[in-house]
Amino acid sequence: MKHPEIFLLPALMLADYFLTVYSAILLERKYQDFFKVDQHELNPAFQNAIANKKWFNTKHLSTTVLFTASFVFLFEIDLLPDVLVEGIMGALLIIYAIVVRRHLINILLARWIIRNPTDVSGAVTMSHRYSLNSSLFSGIGDLLLIAFLVIFNPTPFLVGSLIGSGWFGFYHLVWIDKHKRAVAKQKQAEDASSSEPA
Repeated sequence: MKHPEIFLLPALMLADYFLTVYSAILLERKYQDFFKVDQHELNPAFQNAIANKKWFNTKHLSTTVLFTASFVFLFEIDLLPDVLVEGIMGALLIIYAIVVRRHLINILLARWIIRNPTDVSGAVTMSHRYSLNSSLFSGIGDLLLIAFLVIFNPTPFLVGSLIGSGWFGFYHLVWIDKHKRAVAKQKQAEDASSSEPA
């Protein structure tokens, strides 16, 4: 096999999902006394599954298998130049590595707060809009770091990582827009129901 490293992709995708479920479970413990969120999962496609703490999600598993099989096939038939293969690898692996890194930070922080509740006081309620923008801004920091690396070492892998990070940021803008539309639609429905005669 020419590119066995592609199997890091399903490992990272599965880690992303399972760590999200685990952090959602941690949120229900003492941690939520200090930090409350409207929705733990940012990706609308998996919000219901994460809200219900479903460890096994056929939609996510089938997506993981399909993605992996597609890229294994694409890379092994040798139609793409190595430079492009490395770029695609950089885009995919770095996006998921960034996501897994964020989950690990959240989990470590949650576990620390659960064990040391007296070190935190007060409570913060974060809207889903805030969570989306916070993740977007964190992604901008990741993008700048990768851009800095590309300036000094413009390998195909790092250039692909830069493109992938930019795409990930764009996807956040799509989620933000979708959330904004859902909120506006809900407000219209509430206004319409309140204006109806009793």
